[in-house]
Amino acid sequence: MFQPSVSPGHQRFIFIVISESYVQSFLVGLRSKPPAEMINQSSQYVFTDQKNLILKTDESLRDLGEESDAVTQVVFGLDETWINGEGLLPQKKALIQSIASDLSLEAKGYLVNSQALLDHYFQANKSMSGLVILTTTEEFQFQVLADGQVATQESIGRSQDMPADIAEGLARVIKSISASGQELSPRLILASLSDANLSLEEYRQHLLGLNWEEYPIFFGVPTIELIPPDIFIKIMVQRAAVAILDSGLVSLTVETPVADDFAKIDENAGETNSYFPKSFGIPIDPHRNVEPSQLPSFESSSDRRQLRPTSSGVQLNGSFRSKVAGLLGSMKSRPVDRQLPFQTPKPKQKYHPKPFVVLGLVLGILVWGIVAWWWLMNNTQVIVEIVRQAKPITTEITATLGTKTAQTATGYTLATTPLSLTIDQSISQQTTGIKEIGEVAKGRTIIYNETESQKTLEAGTILTLDNLEFILVNDVTLPEAIVIEVDENGDKIQKKTFGKIEADVEAVAFGEDSNIAKDSKLLVGDFSNDTYSATASIDFTGGSSQEVAVVGQADVDKLLSDVKKDVIREAKQQLPDKIEKGQYYTEPTLSSLTTSEYSAEVGDEAESIKLDVTAQVKTLIYTAQDIDSLAEKVLLAELPDGYELDQKTPEIMSSPIEPDAKDPKVKVDQILIQLNSQALPQLDTQSIKSSLYGKPVTEVVSIVSGRSDVASANVRLEPLFAKYIFKNLPAQPDRIQIILMDTP
Repeated sequence: MFQPSVSPGHQRFIFIVISESYVQSFLVGLRSKPPAEMINQSSQYVFTDQKNLILKTDESLRDLGEESDAVTQVVFGLDETWINGEGLLPQKKALIQSIASDLSLEAKGYLVNSQALLDHYFQANKSMSGLVILTTTEEFQFQVLADGQVATQESIGRSQDMPADIAEGLARVIKSISASGQELSPRLILASLSDANLSLEEYRQHLLGLNWEEYPIFFGVPTIELIPPDIFIKIMVQRAAVAILDSGLVSLTVETPVADDFAKIDENAGETNSYFPKSFGIPIDPHRNVEPSQLPSFESSSDRRQLRPTSSGVQLNGSFRSKVAGLLGSMKSRPVDRQLPFQTPKPKQKYHPKPFVVLGLVLGILVWGIVAWWWLMNNTQVIVEIVRQAKPITTEITATLGTKTAQTATGYTLATTPLSLTIDQSISQQTTGIKEIGEVAKGRTIIYNETESQKTLEAGTILTLDNLEFILVNDVTLPEAIVIEVDENGDKIQKKTFGKIEADVEAVAFGEDSNIAKDSKLLVGDFSNDTYSATASIDFTGGSSQEVAVVGQADVDKLLSDVKKDVIREAKQQLPDKIEKGQYYTEPTLSSLTTSEYSAEVGDEAESIKLDVTAQVKTLIYTAQDIDSLAEKVLLAELPDGYELDQKTPEIMSSPIEPDAKDPKVKVDQILIQLNSQALPQLDTQSIKSSLYGKPVTEVVSIVSGRSDVASANVRLEPLFAKYIFKNLPAQPDRIQIILMDTP
């Protein structure tokens, strides 16, 4: 439906980057395909507040030169702190509206700086994986990329100790991805809109020197890619150009809608016009019922500080200077009565001024000049912006966790409230115990009695063969040996016939070794062979053995130790959902196991063993508000004379202190709090004003910056053009304003 009215190669737009502390403008030539042509760029202008931002934006636009005067359409590059889930924050939306209104610009949309960088990489690799570290003046942002999207993000406030900041950020990244068990592609992108190339290279060298085995984030040693501010800007400019081309915001020609189309427009009047395509961040105005020749292009012969004209009574809603559609609210445009480039000029009539008219005109200009001079002399204001020389304050305290936050004679206490969790946990593992099982050998023996008296052997009597032992199954009574005399060749000879009995026996231990052969000789008890003896009457059979897994005591002990660790790990995963925003918790501890049930006991034959427990875990909750209150008291006590505390939120790191196991008296929970802030000198602004009365404007910065308590200074006159008229500062104190700027 939308087509460019002129060749895209001749269109231009302005790209304004608003970072945390500076604004910078770029004049960009738009092509049908990227890359866009960066025609000119301004210096970076530091701003202090909303009014100051508008002034600095105007100064940056002036840097773009005459080529930009005819260009009004602008895209903003904004810090992610300007937006939330619903779009621009209300106060930021009003600020963009003020910039567009005061500077007569057409706000076509916005890009989020960090998102533009990610889109640049996602466009090249839709399944990209890796880690992006984005540095700002306030923090390090760690963004984990997985499958072409941001999986998680961690932010670490910047301190004087860069290695510690990066180490903490990497530790949080490891914690956030450990649950999924994934490892990222070995690619690390280090980008910044604020740090110079030298600082980024320092960060890069530090990252290259890390032992990445201690940081299991990637599945290899990562390559590190630097994106310095100038490259970052170029990426953002290209993304803005792509967004403009994709959204149809370039000098659009609108085909006349059919009746049904108008019906759809009227149906949705006053609602979000989802019927029409949307630009990146700003919905396109649906009421473009105008002729193609009446639409504005990126380049126009009209001055950038003027509004677009109307034609045939139809207001040109395409100009965001008069109506920032949907996102920025609406303002009534002010039609300007001037000839349009495409209109046929009307014939001019000759006019012959009369002498008194000329004289009146000259006198009027003279009077106007005198009044203007008088107004400038009495209303020009000198603004001196001072950045004070800060002194870092670094300290740490040990606070005892108690019921209230206070400073006592023995130290500090931090208010806490107890929290208890009930955790159900199951764990199982393979058994490591070994037991031998099998069958005993069985057979029959003939037991001989060589004595002349009966002998009863009880069941259980041991019969041995080497190291094998067998037992009588039943009681047996051995008959006595019989002695008779026989005549051999006339000689009387005594012959003894041994008493004997057959008895059942079985091996004491199982195993194949007890399967002895027939006629094997065995000892009977402790008796000698010349009294009692035994012989296997058959081959013994049935002896066998094998090893099986059983539950050992070590298995039970390890299972109990592991389940306690799992209970604490599970408690740490549940705790973030149990506390409110701004609350923190101490290291959870196991209070008790209310129930524990093993699937088998020690000695039971089993391949694995399982333990089910219900545990009570306790922790202590404390709030950021209490830590901030305690931190303020500590930092105020550390202030040097003549200094005040920086109003920025101090950097606070806290960690629990484990009780000293060597000292049983130390049983209280304690927390270590590390504090980093700045002390700012208390300046006598009246004295500074007095030293500047009547001084040349060019010397103000050197005079103020020469003070030991001043880091830098800047001077400006309001209105801005007054700097071309007045060379010295006024002597009236009420016309010199001292502004103390935030420290970087």
